[in-house]
Order: sequence, then structure tokens, then C-alpha cells
Amino acid sequence: MRTKIYFAALGLAALTVATASAVSVVGALSNFDLNNDTGQTCNEFELIISNTVPSQLYGTWNYNPHYGTPEVTDIGGHTRVHYTAHTNTVTPPNTIEHFGAILPAFPTNGVLYTWMNNGSYVGTGRQFPAPIVTIVTTPPTVANPEGRGRHREVRNNDRTNTFWVQRITVRTNRLVTLDDLMTNNPVVMSGTNVDDRPKRLRPGDRLSDDDNAGPDENDSVMTSLQVFADNNGRSGNLIGNFMSAAHTVRHARGQGVHREADGRHTADFTVEPGTNYVVQASEDMIHWTNVATISTNRPDAHFTDDNSTNRPSRYYRLQQQ
Repeated sequence: MRTKIYFAALGLAALTVATASAVSVVGALSNFDLNNDTGQTCNEFELIISNTVPSQLYGTWNYNPHYGTPEVTDIGGHTRVHYTAHTNTVTPPNTIEHFGAILPAFPTNGVLYTWMNNGSYVGTGRQFPAPIVTIVTTPPTVANPEGRGRHREVRNNDRTNTFWVQRITVRTNRLVTLDDLMTNNPVVMSGTNVDDRPKRLRPGDRLSDDDNAGPDENDSVMTSLQVFADNNGRSGNLIGNFMSAAHTVRHARGQGVHREADGRHTADFTVEPGTNYVVQASEDMIHWTNVATISTNRPDAHFTDDNSTNRPSRYYRLQQQ
């Protein structure tokens, strides 16, 4: 199974938050809600990504109606992502804006973020924290026959604070892109509530659910997550929104095995283009050995086993790297 996850925010309009909340960032680095907790009005925002060059970014979040597309530059081996508000647009204290830098992995030396106003820094740079609440999509404990099941977890990674979350989902039979994850997206317009009311997540708690991908070649499930502060054991102020989409394509599968004129076996597979696979072989379908790797931009792949000439039976399968 091939699963791709995209993170984005739901609430792109500025949201008023409680000044007492200690939470400033909700979401992942790729797309996050950020509270202006500086106590001052700001109209710029900066991310400094350590030991990263601009070409390593997959992209940035460009859909904030107040800020638009950021300027991305190399500053001596680090990458600066600089957002500037549109003319006459500002972010007042204790309101939320949405930004993001999309990377294949979180930089090992961290990311600094700083609010700015008219070219001057407001306060000092702060380390971008690990997401306090995340949506994670992993293979289920027991997959369906095609291996197309999905297991979603919402995790509270904060060691000290309790949060409340409410989930909404919607399914579509196509790939979901960042353009879909906007305030007028299908989750907002026609989503299904997973929770009848906000659920409490104490430090380390998780909420999980399983589903099976649909029969279509492409299948996506988008999950909207509203995160609330804890108010004396009850859900309090909304402190952020973000969203994930888990996209599943059909499991790579074998089409058949045939014997060449010289006695070697050739196995044919249907694969996802651009994905790396390990070919495994077995005599008994119990013990498997890695025998080759496959990487192709085509939806089909072929492997000829040079060591199979004198073997009466031979089984093959693919394992995604």
C-alpha cells in the first residue's frame, strides 16, 4: 500500500484566542496555525530552517489570504521563508494566522520562527515545537486482502497539557491536493462527524480508528481536526485547526510468472510509478529472501530471476521500500 499524507489548516481567517493559552503552534511545519502571542501588531513572519537549501523544500503554504506567497532565500546554508502581509493587512495580538514550509523530513537542527513588523523583529526567534497534536496514518493491525486498510491516530504529544479534539472526515475517489484543503473544502461543506462532541486527550493519549479504502483505484480520506484548550476538565477555547488527507492507491500486485526459453523465471508486477520496491523470492511462501530491487516510472515492472533455472518452484512478491 502506498499512502501519502498532506497537512493543512482549516481556519485561514484570523481567529481570536485566549491570551492565557500557552499554546502558540497547532499543526505540523508543513501547515500550521500560529497564535500571535507577542502582544504587538505584526505584518511579517519568518521561518529560518537550519542546514537546508531552498531546493530541498517541496513548497510553502501559499493560501493565507492575509499574507500570500512567501519569499524563499538561501542565507548561508540555511533557508529563510519570509511572509509579508498584503497592503493594509495586519495580525493583531492574540489572533491566528496560517503558514507552512513543506519538507521531506523535519530538520535535525530545528527551525526558528519570529514575528516581525515593518521589517523589524518582534521579540526573539523561537524553536518551532514538535506538533502538540498530530494526525498519523499507518497500516492497520489487520489489513484487508489487498492491504488497503488505513489506521488513523490523533496523538497528544505534549507532556504537560491536556487538549480536546473533534474530528470530521470525508472520502473522495481521487488524489487530494493542498488546493482542496481550504475553508470551502468538502470537509467543511459535507463532512461526517467522527466524534459527537470534543474528546479529551491527556498527555500521551491517542484516539484511533480504522477504515478500508474503497474499490476505486484512487481513494482519499480527509480528516479535519479542531483543537481546544482544556478549561478545568472541559473543552475550552478553540486554539487551532488543521487537516490531513490520507491517499491510498492499489497495492502493488503480481500479474504472473512465466519461464523463459533458457529456464529462468520472469515475474510481472503492477506497481506505483516512481516507487522503489524490493523483490522477494521463496520456495515455500514461508521463508523469503531479497533478490532484487525495482524502480520504474511505469505502472508495470518485470524481474527475471537468474538463479531460478534449476528450481522446480519459485514464488515472488514485492515489498515497498
